[in-house]
Amino acid sequence: MGMAIYYFKTRYPQARITGFEPDPALCALAEENVARNHYEDVTILPYALSRGRGDVPFYRSESWTMAGALDDRRSQLGDAVEAIQVETVPLSDYLDEPIDFLKLDIEGAEADVLMEAAEKLHNVAWLFCEVHLGGGLGSDRLAQILTLLEEADFDVQVAKSHNFEATSRHRPFTHFDGSASMIVWARNRRYA
Repeated sequence: MGMAIYYFKTRYPQARITGFEPDPALCALAEENVARNHYEDVTILPYALSRGRGDVPFYRSESWTMAGALDDRRSQLGDAVEAIQVETVPLSDYLDEPIDFLKLDIEGAEADVLMEAAEKLHNVAWLFCEVHLGGGLGSDRLAQILTLLEEADFDVQVAKSHNFEATSRHRPFTHFDGSASMIVWARNRRYA
């Protein structure tokens, strides 16, 4: 709905921002918020990031409005979901010029999207990526992303996401079979 856009335009008013929001209701809300705040140089694209182009099912959680995904993991975690068709595009199409900051919170598609864009990650100075685990997603996804970023000359820090930290702080070993989310902060060594 544009919260990150609001944050970055407040901190960096001259920034040029491209956002992706495949959920039509959230895309409309983000566009409305951009217009209401009179932001210039902001584009909201109605696509989901993926390995390629196409029309695919997008599963919206009926109880967690920010948890739409290209996979059905939310239903595997117990949510009621609604499937809608969305258009997908590869991230690499948007990395042809220097990017100061890339934020990815794409609910489980992050490993595929980063692997597809690997050849153009040299154009990214800083990266923030929320990595989702569990709910049918492979347990090696975080390792894949860390390996990819190392090969692309990024220094990396990893932490639990705020929500996962709050729920797993006590008795952390009881959370291996459920969903989890980690935060990856990365800095391109070529820009350092």
